[in-house]
Parts: sequence; structure tokens; C-alpha cells
Amino acid sequence: LFGYAPAGLRLQAISIGLTHACGLEAESSLPVCWGDVFGESDMPKDVPMRSIDVGFAYSCGLREENDTAVCWGYSSATRPAKQNYPTDTPFERLAVGSSFACGIGCNTMRPICWEVERPDDVGKTPTDAELLDIDVGYRFACGLRMQGRTPLCWGQDLNGAVSKAPNTSLLTISTGYSHACGIHAQDKTAVCWGSDEYGQVSKAPAGVRMAAIVAGEMHSCGIRE
Repeated sequence: LFGYAPAGLRLQAISIGLTHACGLEAESSLPVCWGDVFGESDMPKDVPMRSIDVGFAYSCGLREENDTAVCWGYSSATRPAKQNYPTDTPFERLAVGSSFACGIGCNTMRPICWEVERPDDVGKTPTDAELLDIDVGYRFACGLRMQGRTPLCWGQDLNGAVSKAPNTSLLTISTGYSHACGIHAQDKTAVCWGSDEYGQVSKAPAGVRMAAIVAGEMHSCGIRE
């Protein structure tokens, strides 16, 4: 990161991107960011948020007041990013990746995505699917279907990150550069698919029950139950 976190900062949430990181202050729920190359730290100073997510050089949060999105940082659609995202739609969840960002609409539980870098990735959004959870990776996204909690992925099919999504129920889902992982609903073990160049899939620990899992660029980490 190009910069350091402010000393003594108490956070209730944190998210890390390529050149910057953001969090929500513990008491005020206001966003605070550090590390700045493309305006990533130009966050709104007076908007309390209930969640925050950081992508490549772009960040979004959900307003505590009404669950609508506010975004800042770099976007090829608008440099810097201003109003290329829906501003009056309340979201249940929000996720930011490298080429696009998505949210699950509160009223429909369906994904809504917008361009950060590549509009062709956004065009593949399954707008008729009802989702419980969502995450956005490098150039693809995955969600958990409301019916059955099975993964549904879209975007660029990097090494099978989209096409190899398993037809199995998951508790959580996380997307990386070209692979994704989730926690199996029955035995709580790690389930991963997509690129296996560095063992992202084949080296997922067998028989280890997980409480949480996160997919990174070329590796994943979990918390044992």
C-alpha cells in the first residue's frame, strides 16, 4: 500500500484493495481510507455506512441511513468515479471487484452491476436470479441462489471460474483472481473451483471444518471452526 493506516484507529470493518484500504470507524461508522494513487482515499467524509468494500482502485459503501450505494476512486467509465452507479436503489449487499461492482437489490434480491473497467463483463449479469450473497473477483462474480444456496457465476470464464461452479449448497462464497471458494453447507469444508495453477483448488484442506473463507489472487485462507 502507498501509505499507512492512521495510528490508533479503531475499526468495526475493513477491506483491502490493490493500492489502498478502507474501513469503518468503530464509533461513527464513517469511512476512512489510506493509500492513494487514483483518488481512492477521496471518500465521503460525513456519510455513516453499514458496510464497505474495496476493489482494485475503487470503493463502495452502503449508507447507514437508507442502504443506498456511494462509490469513489478510479473508474474508466468516469475518472474519478462519481455517478456511474445507481444512487437511489437500496441494496442488501454490495461487492466491488476489478472490472465491475454489484449489489443485491433489497426489493428484488436480484443482482445489479455497473462498470468499473470493462462493460462487457457487466453485460453478463443474470438479472432474473434471486441471490442471498454476492462477491466480485477480477473479471467475474458469483452469488448464492436463494433456492438451494448453489453458486451462480458470471463474467469472464477465467480458467473455469464461471463454468466450473459446483452444483452444491454453500454457506458462503468468495471470489479471487480466477478462482472462487465457498463453505459446504453440510460438512462445512472448503469447496473451490476455477484456476488450480498454484493449488487454489486441489490443495484446499480436506476434512477441515471452516467458519469463514476468503479467496485471494492466487491463494485462499479460512478460519477453522
